Amino acid sequence: MNTASTEAIPGEYYLRGIPEMASGFKLNADNSFEFFLVYGALDRLGSGKWSVEKNQVVFNSKSWSGKDFALIQSKKTADEGITIRITDNNESLLRYMHASTGSRREDVWEDSDEHGIIKLPASSSTSMISLVFEFCPERISIFTIEGTEHNYFEFRIEPWLTEFFFKDFRLMITNEGFHGPHPMILEKEFDYVKKK
Repeated sequence: MNTASTEAIPGEYYLRGIPEMASGFKLNADNSFEFFLVYGALDRLGSGKWSVEKNQVVFNSKSWSGKDFALIQSKKTADEGITIRITDNNESLLRYMHASTGSRREDVWEDSDEHGIIKLPASSSTSMISLVFEFCPERISIFTIEGTEHNYFEFRIEPWLTEFFFKDFRLMITNEGFHGPHPMILEKEFDYVKKK
């Protein structure tokens, strides 16, 4: 590929080197792009705009809203602790949710059951509920619950739950395609080969 010409860049690029994972980018001539990842039962998609800076392709998309869940209702019950229920038409997702009363990855997280129910211990210091989808660990949704006596919280999944959002994600332009990290594996570098 002629790295000096952006006209040569549009096309399809496929990740090489990760067994059992299919992933890649489709870069269009209008500077839009589409991203996909298929890994077992997990499908993630993304889209946005690409540009070229020096010898790199830069990917950006709309910003994440800050939450992958919406609080539908809350109430006080006679149950001990905090009960969280997550709902969605796609019930196969419900067993992959995690909740905590902290906001850090190293905090204690409880798993959902197959019905999307999560039980958390209550304490006088509980002021937040954090939710995360197992297959999108880069995004934690934090809800403030301070000042309420409620201990039952029902959430719905937002439609963008599995969408991947890009912010200044960069790949080096090479003769074969691109080289650099994968959006979900930033600590390693890989080759993305352009489809001929």
